[in-house]
Amino acid sequence: MIPNLNRKLPHEFCGNKTKPIMRKKFWLYLEIELTDLLPRFERIFQVDNLYRDYENVWEWIESRDSTGEIYLNISRSHNWENGNYSEPIQIILAHNSKEPIDEDEIGRKLLEEFKTPVFYGELDMNTSKAERYQANIEKTFKVN
Repeated sequence: MIPNLNRKLPHEFCGNKTKPIMRKKFWLYLEIELTDLLPRFERIFQVDNLYRDYENVWEWIESRDSTGEIYLNISRSHNWENGNYSEPIQIILAHNSKEPIDEDEIGRKLLEEFKTPVFYGELDMNTSKAERYQANIEKTFKVN
């Protein structure tokens, strides 16, 4: 199941603090600006309320549903002129939904749309080592 995010944005994500927040993290590499990818992500996640923002290191597009149950964040670092194409585009789907979210369905949809390997698992920035990211890959979706 891919959650329906096509609703009004709430003021705060996951307003109900008593429910556990489940996070699904995907990442992929593309030499395309996030702004140009926005309509494609809207199609994949069936939303029309994604919006873009940025700060000195990161740029992102995100969406929240009106219930505070679901949050989508798609981000990558940038250099003020364009995205850092050697850096992964991280896609985080956080939810308090009662229904499980099917990471295989999401991974396949991302693969179909972008025709590049999609990774699922944990990806953390590593500032103290030579490698910038530390990945714990649970699944890889590849073009056959």
